[in-house]
Amino acid sequence: MEETYYDILGVSSQVGNLELKEAYRSLALRYHPDRNRGSSKAEEQFKKVSEAYLILKEADSRTAYDYALAQKEAEGAGKEQKIKLKRKIRPSSETFETLFKEVFSGASFGQSKKRGGDIRIHHHLSFSQAALGVELSLQFRRNETCFRCWGSGCKVGTTSRICARCGGSGSEEGYVGKKQVQRLCPVCRGSGKTITSSCEECRGEGVVKKTMRLPVSVPGGIEAGATMKLAGEGNIGTGEAPPGDLFIQFSVGEHACFTRKGNDIYYDLSVSFPLLALGGELNVPTLEGDVQVSIPEGTQSHQQFRLKGKGVANLRGGSGKGDQIVRVIARTPYPLNEEQQELLRKFREAFSSSSKG
Repeated sequence: MEETYYDILGVSSQVGNLELKEAYRSLALRYHPDRNRGSSKAEEQFKKVSEAYLILKEADSRTAYDYALAQKEAEGAGKEQKIKLKRKIRPSSETFETLFKEVFSGASFGQSKKRGGDIRIHHHLSFSQAALGVELSLQFRRNETCFRCWGSGCKVGTTSRICARCGGSGSEEGYVGKKQVQRLCPVCRGSGKTITSSCEECRGEGVVKKTMRLPVSVPGGIEAGATMKLAGEGNIGTGEAPPGDLFIQFSVGEHACFTRKGNDIYYDLSVSFPLLALGGELNVPTLEGDVQVSIPEGTQSHQQFRLKGKGVANLRGGSGKGDQIVRVIARTPYPLNEEQQELLRKFREAFSSSSKG
């Protein structure tokens, strides 16, 4: 059987006006485009519930619709009559907005437009996170539309009134010296309406503070003091104005072994004199794990080796990374036992004799 308007709203055909209004309110909140940005399915469902409520809320159109349903059940001809009824109504986007105003007091549509405020938070990154990039889950608080009054600021079941001071214009005339100026109405703060009974949740503000958890992809190459901007993730705006932005400022910790200069990182490796003199293999730590480095015979203390691509990622999205510069530094053994001292004396004597020859 074809879905009826009663089915769409989830009510019986005997529903009263108050229950009908509450059913529409609940569904309109769930499927409103402002809550489901980019969802064509939710937008279509919002239109369906608005159309159903539009027809059922008025006694004449509901009577005609009920008659069409009865005819369909009895004679199988109700479909054509229902189509005619829908064509006669022809609900538009303006009709849906009018319905929403009627049920929700219209504050979210009637307020003066004001962009939402920006939010600034701080996050600390480790040396490795800043160098290589990291996926974060950031928690912060921001203003969101009140879920109970849907931004109207009115207690459920009540409505706002036209501001008695400004007559609904949101502004009033005043004087600065002898010059006449327009200024914001101090009573309604520019909305043109006053609330008779405030929403218990938001206390008439229309917004509530909500804790958000947002996944953030931090690219490699971030430096201390850098700020990332996430457009539209700030506080919600008023009167359908856009939300503010979220700004994340980063600090970066130091590393126990590495230092950074641009996209290169530097590491001092302490090695024994015999290894420098005779050469050999060494495991060298990097940001991504140990790598093996060959030390040539006769390497001098403070000589540098370059490990390609083992440095910091390119923040601007270019290919490749910086390098890791490894500086080998001769380590003087101390203390020495008698045997070690004797061997070093013999080495010194042999080296001295060789030098004289």
